[in-house]
Amino acid sequence: MREPIIIKGYLENSGYPTAFSLESDEWETWLGVNRKFKIQTVSGEAVTVFKLDGYWVAQKRVKGKLRQKRLGNSQMLSKMPWASLAEIADALNSQSYDTVKQSNDPDYLREKLTQKESEIQMALEILRKSLNYQANSFGKGKALIKDVIALLESQQETDRQTDRPFN
Repeated sequence: MREPIIIKGYLENSGYPTAFSLESDEWETWLGVNRKFKIQTVSGEAVTVFKLDGYWVAQKRVKGKLRQKRLGNSQMLSKMPWASLAEIADALNSQSYDTVKQSNDPDYLREKLTQKESEIQMALEILRKSLNYQANSFGKGKALIKDVIALLESQQETDRQTDRPFN
């Protein structure tokens, strides 16, 4: 029997009599009892997906380098749209993979969030320093700068109090 493969959002060779959609109930059930399948990319190449320690991982070897992307547990994978799976498979197979970042990659999002927090902190420091600037023409802008500082500090406090998805 051939290995199960997803082609255009349908799982084939799954042990079921016919192919079924990833949007069906069978998909979540199938993920619960199976450990490996492939995804056919747009170019026709196949990316292997397997379960490791309760999490699904997509991988592809390209030019001798192993590329991997963690997809989550079975429940998360069962809710992932076909378009996202296809995008991940195509990115793993892409020649420019090293520069591709997935918008749903927690590590990438965490990195961007940290970068954004650093930028806000730097902007606050610049604004605070500019309040000490002694130029006559700058007097009217000080009130605006104080308002911007208060707004940024308020946003930072809100961010700290809000449950972040990656904490």
